[in-house]
Amino acid sequence: MIKNPGENEIFFCFDYISPYAYLGWEKLKKLAQKYDWKVTPRPVVFGALLGHWGQLGPAEMAPKRFHVFRDCLIQARREKILLNAPHSHPFLSLMALRASLKSVVGEKQDAVIDGFWRAAWVEEKNIADSDVIYEILEQAGVDPGATLQAVQTQEIKNELKAQTQWAMDHGVFGVPTFILQPNQAKGLFFFWGVDQLLNVEEVMLGKDLYQERELEKILDRPVGIQRRDKRVRAENNS
Repeated sequence: MIKNPGENEIFFCFDYISPYAYLGWEKLKKLAQKYDWKVTPRPVVFGALLGHWGQLGPAEMAPKRFHVFRDCLIQARREKILLNAPHSHPFLSLMALRASLKSVVGEKQDAVIDGFWRAAWVEEKNIADSDVIYEILEQAGVDPGATLQAVQTQEIKNELKAQTQWAMDHGVFGVPTFILQPNQAKGLFFFWGVDQLLNVEEVMLGKDLYQERELEKILDRPVGIQRRDKRVRAENNS
């Protein structure tokens, strides 16, 4: 569980496979610096989140894939963030995620994460390739040989699984997810999606975003209808 560290902190749950998470990382760094918040990156396996909650990923739905990438390109252009087509999509990000754990790369974590984002979404490189990973780690000032050995160990594999489970336990179902813990607040603020950064900023400013009683009232309403199974299916009952 998250414990209050005595400072304003935001946990950033991400997977390199998500262009929205890339945009979120770039925008979040500026907000955190502006309001003096600590950012704690949390690499998680997006595919495991999808499986846990019974969802389909954007790449598994052709219309959604189109709209996701179009929207990301529009946002990137508007925010003046470099965004190019990835080497392939979806791509395997497990090695890169393991190499981004703080226990693996220590105080170089932010530099390593920056390097993977840049390689995947700007330089169009395959971050599943060990040679590419080696280059990114070397540029970030990390011992690439030792790191590549570490990410192959069961201990580090288990740590990434544990971080993903931690995210699930906190209700994370997609990336990017921002979990804010203001030092003066009793609870947490949870936001999913790069479009929620406006709300993230308002929490940083100390604003009350909603009436808790009204939210509880809405959530207490009964479920009126459910699909018969988890597959996407439309039925004409007329």
